[in-house]
Amino acid sequence: MKTKGLTTALTESWENRVFGPAPTGPRSDGLGVVSFAIHALIGLYLLFGWLVPYGMELAFYMVLLPAVAGNGWSTAVPAPQQY
Repeated sequence: MKTKGLTTALTESWENRVFGPAPTGPRSDGLGVVSFAIHALIGLYLLFGWLVPYGMELAFYMVLLPAVAGNGWSTAVPAPQQY
């Protein structure tokens, strides 16, 4: 009896014949990588910005943190109704 490899077993499965192969996920292009890197750097600055010993960077942190925190839920969640 000849054993089949994993890929042969998957390609011959009923689901694969009916629905086709499963998608492998999004491809990573340059714009996606750059956008993620900028997003990650801003997040790291928000987490660790209070450790920066320089005045101008701390002043920018004091403006950035409330701007990010105050703008998140105020536009996404509607205000409660007054009855």
